[in-house]
Amino acid sequence: MENSCQNKCNSCCLKTMSIIFGVVFLVIGVLGFVPQVMVGDNLFGLFRVNTVHNIVHLSTGIVA
Repeated sequence: MENSCQNKCNSCCLKTMSIIFGVVFLVIGVLGFVPQVMVGDNLFGLFRVNTVHNIVHLSTGIVA
Protein backbone atom coordinates (compact mmCIF):
# COMPACT_ATOMS: atom_id res chain seq x y z
CA MET A 1 0.00 0.00 0.00
CA GLU A 2 2.75 2.44 0.94
CA ASN A 3 4.69 1.80 -2.28
CA SER A 4 1.59 2.56 -4.38
CA CYS A 5 1.07 5.84 -2.55
CA GLN A 6 4.72 6.80 -3.05
CA ASN A 7 4.54 6.05 -6.81
CA LYS A 8 1.43 8.22 -7.11
CA CYS A 9 3.19 11.11 -5.34
CA ASN A 10 6.30 10.77 -7.55
CA SER A 11 4.13 10.70 -10.67
CA CYS A 12 2.32 13.83 -9.54
CA CYS A 13 5.60 15.64 -8.81
CA LEU A 14 7.05 14.69 -12.21
CA LYS A 15 3.91 15.87 -14.00
CA THR A 16 4.00 19.19 -12.14
CA MET A 17 7.68 19.74 -12.97
CA SER A 18 7.02 18.88 -16.61
CA ILE A 19 4.25 21.46 -16.79
CA ILE A 20 6.45 24.11 -15.15
CA PHE A 21 9.34 23.48 -17.54
CA GLY A 22 6.93 23.45 -20.49
CA VAL A 23 5.50 26.84 -19.53
CA VAL A 24 8.99 28.30 -19.03
CA PHE A 25 10.10 27.06 -22.47
CA LEU A 26 6.95 28.48 -24.08
CA VAL A 27 7.46 31.88 -22.44
CA ILE A 28 11.12 32.02 -23.49
CA GLY A 29 10.20 30.93 -27.03
CA VAL A 30 7.58 33.66 -27.32
CA LEU A 31 9.85 36.32 -25.79
CA GLY A 32 12.44 35.55 -28.46
CA PHE A 33 10.03 36.98 -31.04
CA VAL A 34 9.31 40.18 -29.08
CA PRO A 35 11.59 42.99 -30.31
CA GLN A 36 11.41 45.00 -27.05
CA VAL A 37 13.27 42.32 -25.06
CA MET A 38 15.90 41.73 -27.75
CA VAL A 39 19.21 43.59 -27.70
CA GLY A 40 20.71 42.85 -31.11
CA ASP A 41 20.61 39.05 -31.41
CA ASN A 42 20.50 38.56 -27.63
CA LEU A 43 17.47 37.92 -25.42
CA PHE A 44 17.64 40.46 -22.55
CA GLY A 45 21.16 41.20 -23.76
CA LEU A 46 22.36 37.89 -22.27
CA PHE A 47 21.31 34.91 -24.39
CA ARG A 48 22.05 34.64 -28.09
CA VAL A 49 18.93 33.47 -29.95
CA ASN A 50 17.54 33.25 -33.47
CA THR A 51 14.30 32.15 -35.11
CA VAL A 52 15.22 28.46 -35.20
CA HIS A 53 16.24 28.57 -31.53
CA ASN A 54 12.89 30.17 -30.63
CA ILE A 55 10.98 27.52 -32.58
CA VAL A 56 12.89 24.78 -30.74
CA HIS A 57 11.92 26.36 -27.40
CA LEU A 58 8.28 26.58 -28.48
CA SER A 59 8.13 22.97 -29.68
CA THR A 60 9.87 21.71 -26.51
CA GLY A 61 7.38 23.62 -24.39
CA ILE A 62 4.45 22.16 -26.31
CA VAL A 63 5.78 18.61 -25.92
CA ALA A 64 6.41 19.07 -22.19
